[in-house]
Amino acid sequence: MPSENVHPTAVASSKDEAFNYQMEFLKLEFQAINEVIGRIDETAAKVKNWAVVTWAGSMALALGRTNDLKKYLWITAVPSFLLTLCGEKSNADSSSAAAGYPSF
Repeated sequence: MPSENVHPTAVASSKDEAFNYQMEFLKLEFQAINEVIGRIDETAAKVKNWAVVTWAGSMALALGRTNDLKKYLWITAVPSFLLTLCGEKSNADSSSAAAGYPSF
């Protein structure tokens, strides 16, 4: 039988090599996941920035035309502020640190 002629340290070293390969592959998977999460976070931040710019621009245009709308300015700011708070909470929940992913 060929397995009887194999030295025990050779078997142990091949198991160590296989384990090391699996660990390196796992590190690569975590890096890929972290990169994807980072891209999603960047895209969400860009969308939020455009939403704020659009809201501010529309408020500036509306307030520039008539003074009757100034009393409604703070009312329109409340939903935006609440959505920002909800978005920050969801970002914290979905971040890699909160999800327990190690950073390599």
